[in-house]
Amino acid sequence: MKPIFLAVFALALACFLIAPHAADFEQTEYLAGLEDVPLMPGLKASPSAMTDFDQPEGRIVEATASGVVDPGHVEQYYARTLPQLGWKPLPNGQYARESENLEVEVKPFGPGSTVRFTVAPAAASSR
Repeated sequence: MKPIFLAVFALALACFLIAPHAADFEQTEYLAGLEDVPLMPGLKASPSAMTDFDQPEGRIVEATASGVVDPGHVEQYYARTLPQLGWKPLPNGQYARESENLEVEVKPFGPGSTVRFTVAPAAASSR
């Protein structure tokens, strides 16, 4: 009887540890034009507010999303998520990866937030 009890206990423990992270396994939506920047659940991208330029120095992409999400939660989400995707945190909502910089600007808007994402070559964004 002990081996069965241990197996059931181990299974229950595994479920207990995995359940809080179940949302991490859900399908993640990414911003159009910024396939390496996830869209936080609760935010909706604004397709008409997207700008995309390719130039010899690299790409410049601006995208906007909004939703009924607390601005602090948005900042926490991206501070937690972007480093997992290789973006190194910098001050003031900025991130760097390879030769690009990403700025995540969160502004309160009504009951939620508007978020502007800007990716530019590292040299261009440091001006």
